[in-house]
Amino acid sequence: MSLCLDELRDRYVSIWRSAGYPRDVDWRVFSLGEQWENEAHLQKFVDMLSDEAKRARAEGAPGREAQERLRAEFLAFVCPTLGWDRAPLERLLDEFPSAMNTFRLEARRFDPSLTAADIYQGARNAVTMLCLQRLLGVPVTVTPAVLGYSLLYPYSDNFLDDASIGAAAKAAFVQRFGDRLAGSAVEPADRLEEHVFGLIALIEGQFPREHYPQVFDALLAIHAAQVRSVALFSSPSSKDVIEITVEKGGTSVLADGYLVAGTLTPSQAECLYGLGVFLQLRDDLEDLAADRRNGQSSVFSSLRWFRRLDDPTTRTLAIGRAVIDRLTVFGEPAAQAVRDLMAKSLLLTVTDAAASTARRFGRQYRRMLERHSPFRLAFLLGQRRRLSAANGSITGLLEAWVAEADAPSWGGEPRLADGTTRVACAG
Repeated sequence: MSLCLDELRDRYVSIWRSAGYPRDVDWRVFSLGEQWENEAHLQKFVDMLSDEAKRARAEGAPGREAQERLRAEFLAFVCPTLGWDRAPLERLLDEFPSAMNTFRLEARRFDPSLTAADIYQGARNAVTMLCLQRLLGVPVTVTPAVLGYSLLYPYSDNFLDDASIGAAAKAAFVQRFGDRLAGSAVEPADRLEEHVFGLIALIEGQFPREHYPQVFDALLAIHAAQVRSVALFSSPSSKDVIEITVEKGGTSVLADGYLVAGTLTPSQAECLYGLGVFLQLRDDLEDLAADRRNGQSSVFSSLRWFRRLDDPTTRTLAIGRAVIDRLTVFGEPAAQAVRDLMAKSLLLTVTDAAASTARRFGRQYRRMLERHSPFRLAFLLGQRRRLSAANGSITGLLEAWVAEADAPSWGGEPRLADGTTRVACAG
């Protein structure tokens, strides 16, 4: 394949296998006093987030004043605690809300039956693509490809995760989905396929296949990786687990990159592939308990209960370090802010994920993670539990936001980057 996917997989599998204990971690060291101060900022931010979410459930979507309060509190939290530079972050926060407003409006217009959870799932990927637009020097805006790709997987994942649907029906859908991604003229068999094929058509409208073949190679690559990932539910070997994990994570963000820019240099593709691998591993650490309940193997969940998580976490950190070392390939001036944010916070996301499984780490290793964290692990776990307990309220904030999808936006009618004001519902 023109994307050299086997080489990318083997490169990051090699980084994983050759990683050693992080004795010379060059993160900042935080004193206990600094951690206490940072924890006060975090607690204040969580308090406000919970209060605003409860208010949204009672009164409807947050208005401009509420959004400005959240923005100000977010800046007051992240800048001193994570060391982010305020000015470039403010510029990013000025760009993203308008784009996300367009995303939610167009998602609802494409399919009014999408739930708040569906749109939130798609929005998470859209945020990644907006960040990559900055990184690749592309204007920050919702394009047909951003909308199309970000909504593809709420449809397909929800279908494939539905226990009431038989294996034969799922296999038929996967086959037809792959055929359509490959460019075959497949007629949709049902309403689900009408939506899925309509989203692929949005991508084809922005990136014609004859001019951007790597865009569709990347889409087929993530599709193949997801098909192969089914093996994670059938006691795969440790070799297969890491290879499938690398492929699934790497191809996901690689596809984001191609759908943002159309083309990538080999060094850009390598960095984005690695970013996807790192994010997949980080999520697998956070999802360890859920994966064990669901019988899904990961480099973390497949370990016996008495085994420490030190080793796979060290290897995850090595992948993250490799990504940070490669960020210089994004040389556009507009990329500087995102590069700096990633360099300062990427590895800290592992510490955040580790907080919920702190007892599975050796004492020395846990102390190492905590020494380089703005927060104590026990405090992070407490705030995570608070947010989990308030899930209904925070979901209410999302539901209110989505419910306002047909209301006029502050800046007038949102437009996709191709100039259209709406996306017709497939079918």
